[in-house]
Amino acid sequence: MSQINFLPEPFRRAHRRQQRRPAELLVIAGTLLALAGLWLSTSGPDRALANQADRLDHELEEIAQLHAERDHLFKERSDLQRKLLIARETYQPISATQIISRLSALAPEPVRLLNIEMDVQRPEPEAIEQPGAKKVVGKRQAETIEPNRMKITITGHAPSDEQLVTLIRRMDADPVFSSVALRNSKQDQTRTHFVRAFRLDVVIDLDRRFIDTKGGQTDAD
Repeated sequence: MSQINFLPEPFRRAHRRQQRRPAELLVIAGTLLALAGLWLSTSGPDRALANQADRLDHELEEIAQLHAERDHLFKERSDLQRKLLIARETYQPISATQIISRLSALAPEPVRLLNIEMDVQRPEPEAIEQPGAKKVVGKRQAETIEPNRMKITITGHAPSDEQLVTLIRRMDADPVFSSVALRNSKQDQTRTHFVRAFRLDVVIDLDRRFIDTKGGQTDAD
């Protein structure tokens, strides 16, 4: 049986559009979701990259702290070196009074010490390094070791060669004195009797510790 539709054509077109609208909305929504996903995967924020950027920022902060700590340590080292240079210029591990007392104790009773001259030889102060400067040491500088010692010249009178030999042996055996050398010895005459005039060259190594014992003596370590 045939059907006759008496509805006007505009009404029928509007009805067809209403039937197609849900499908069109679904297509539009799917397209928007696809576009949003594409933006996030290409130009949008990436969590891995953000974490990497945060990690690099943290490492840069740690490096900056290390540089600040390095500069602080360099300053402390420079201050300590300056104090060390001052100490090496002023400090002496054994005093002149201790040396004279030691010589008086070692000298035989008849021996008279007339004059004692002391000359202290100190190493040249080491230059303070600047932070970040490269240290260059020449071959000659590396092989040369400057002395840190005291040179003593002693003149005196002994009644005989035997007494003079006794003095030299005692000083040689004493730990304070590094070396003892007889520079010259000759017969001389005082107002009352003949004597043996002598001169000794003595060296004391100052790169040691000198410890006062209970008896008032000084031992070298």
